[in-house]
Amino acid sequence: DLGFLGLGTMGAAIARRLVEAGHTVHVWNRSPGAVEQLVAAGAIAAPTAADALAQPVSFSMLANDEAALAISKGTIERIHAVASPADDLRVEEIRGNLLRFSLSTAVMAAIGLGQAAEAESLARARLGVAPAQTGDADPQDETSRATVALAHAIAKQDRSSEALGHLKPVLEGYRAERKDGASGTTFQRDLAYALYVEAIWGYVSDV
Repeated sequence: DLGFLGLGTMGAAIARRLVEAGHTVHVWNRSPGAVEQLVAAGAIAAPTAADALAQPVSFSMLANDEAALAISKGTIERIHAVASPADDLRVEEIRGNLLRFSLSTAVMAAIGLGQAAEAESLARARLGVAPAQTGDADPQDETSRATVALAHAIAKQDRSSEALGHLKPVLEGYRAERKDGASGTTFQRDLAYALYVEAIWGYVSDV
């Protein structure tokens, strides 16, 4: 099953194509009219954004940072409000995936909106979520990305030394990876973001 958030012109078209291709698509949108149209085409209405994100694979196509922040924060609140058995590893895995995705989205949306203090709080919460223990994602890569986002939020509040303290170990790690031959698209993206954050206060390393 697939989840899809955001049914504007482009999002609705993509979700419809997925339905037409035979996929089971759980759709959610802030305004119900777009959901009703997709349900008529064969999609399933997700009760909440969290329900759509809970699918094994999910997509989001939101209009702007305001929408991304509002939906992500709403999803985070719902996740925390739902009790789950601590010994149910599958439920905890889904819960962790939802929190990592929603918090990461919320952090970048808050930064984009200039809400640096809120972005910092969200970034610290993101770092407090344990890395995924299953799947292909490297836990260290996840932690590094979240740390760079935290440094970004801190730098935006003119606390450059503190931000650099978080960022330097990540850049050192990226430098070592590059020396070992890392060059993939994801690595280059992560490195570029870290260098951008570093450049906010005018310091540029030799990475």
